[in-house]
Amino acid sequence: MLCLYCVIGAPVHSSASHVDYVPSLFSFVGSPVKRRLAESVQRHSRSLARSRTTASAVSPSPIFRSPSQPCLEDVVDEEVVYTDVLPLSSTATASDFVVDSAAPLKVTVSVQTELSGAEIDRQDQELAFLRSKVISYQSELQECTFGVRSLQCDDDAAKFYTGLSYIMLMTLFKYLSAFVKKSATRLSRIDELFLVLVKLRLNLTNEDLGYRFKLHRCTITKIFHKWLNIMYTKLAPLIAWPDRQSVRLTLPSIFHANYPKLVCIIDCTEIFIERPFGLKARAITYSNYKKHNTVKYLIGITPTGSISFLSQGWGGRVTDDHLTRSSGFLNKLIPGDVVMADRGFRLEEDFALQQSQLIVPAFTRGKKQLTAEEVERSRSMSNVRIHVERVIGVLKNRYTILQGTLPVTLVKRATDANCPTVDKIMTVCCALCNLGDTVVPE
Repeated sequence: MLCLYCVIGAPVHSSASHVDYVPSLFSFVGSPVKRRLAESVQRHSRSLARSRTTASAVSPSPIFRSPSQPCLEDVVDEEVVYTDVLPLSSTATASDFVVDSAAPLKVTVSVQTELSGAEIDRQDQELAFLRSKVISYQSELQECTFGVRSLQCDDDAAKFYTGLSYIMLMTLFKYLSAFVKKSATRLSRIDELFLVLVKLRLNLTNEDLGYRFKLHRCTITKIFHKWLNIMYTKLAPLIAWPDRQSVRLTLPSIFHANYPKLVCIIDCTEIFIERPFGLKARAITYSNYKKHNTVKYLIGITPTGSISFLSQGWGGRVTDDHLTRSSGFLNKLIPGDVVMADRGFRLEEDFALQQSQLIVPAFTRGKKQLTAEEVERSRSMSNVRIHVERVIGVLKNRYTILQGTLPVTLVKRATDANCPTVDKIMTVCCALCNLGDTVVPE
C-alpha cells in the first residue's frame, strides 16, 4: 500500500515538483468518461473512412435527361428543367446494370475503416441498380403528370390542348415569360401558361382544371386572371391594321379580278353570357336575334384571313350600324379603300364621308326579281365575303370558351378598371388565332 506520508510526513501536495507528489489519475484505470471519449473518437474515424470511400466510388456526372425531351432544351427558364433526377451519365441505361438475382443484394452495416475491392464493386452495382429503378419510376410519373411535359413535342396534342403547335407554344412562352413572375404554387410558369390555354381552348371548369393540375379552384382562378392580363397587354398588337402596300402585295388571287382595292371584310359576332343580375344590364345585353343575353363584337379581317380589327364589347341589343359608327372603324379608312360587308350594314353614306366605299350584296326589298347583273355581282361577293364567317367559325371552334355561355364573373369583375374580362378573353383568342394557319387560299 502506498503511504501518504512518505518522506516528510506532510499531506500530499498538488505540485509535481514536490518530493511527496503522487498523481491522482492513472491511465491504466478505466472509467465511463474515458470509455465514452474513446468511442467518440472511433465513431469519428469510421465516419471519415466512409466519406472517403463514397467519394472515390461515386464521381460527379451531368444531370440525366430523357432523350424524348429535346424541345424543352431551347426554353430559357429555370423552372422548365426538372431537377428531381439523380446524377447519372447520359450514356447509362437500365440494361447496363445487371445484378445476379441468385445473389440477393445486401447492404453492409458493419463498421470498417477500409472496404475491400469486392465490396466496393458490390456497392457500385447496388447504386447503379437503384438509380435505374428511380429513372424508370420518374419516367412513369412524368407520363402520368398533366402538363407541358405530357405533350412531348407532339404537335397534334399541343394543337388539341392549346390551339397552337408545339414550337409556337414554346415561342409564345419565351416571349411572355419575361413579363410574368413565378407564383407561390408548385406549377412552373410554362405549366401556368399551359393551364390558361387549356381553359381557353377546351372551356374546362376551374374544378376540372383543379383535379388535373392538383390545385384548388381558387388558385386556378388567380393563375388564369394573372396570365390573362399579361397576354391581353402583350398580344393585343397582333391585331394590327395593315398598311395599304402590304395589303396589295399579299392580296390573294381570288380578289384580283373584281376587288383589287379591298382592304377589309367586316361582320359582327355575339358571345352568350349568363343573365345579369341588374335589370338595366339585362335589357342592354338581350339580343332579339339570338334570343339570349349576349356581348356583340365587330370583327374585321384582311383579304389574307388575319383578324385586323376588333371592337370593344357591346350589349347584344346594339345594332350593327351603331356598333360600326361607335367602334372607331371608320377612322382607320383612307380615301380609295373598299370594305365588304353583309346586308345588315347600311353605312354607304358614312363610308362616303371617308372617301371610301362599302359594298354589300343587292337587296331584294321592293323588287320582284334581281337583274342578271345583280345576281352575278352578289354571287361573286358571297364567294369572298364568306371568308369572314369562316374566320369567326375557326376562332370559336379553336377556342371553345367563346362557344359556351360565359359566367358573369368572366364578363366583368369588380377589379376591372379599364377593360372588362370578356374583352380581354376575346382579344387574346383573336391574337392567338392570328398565330395559326389562315383559312383563305393563296
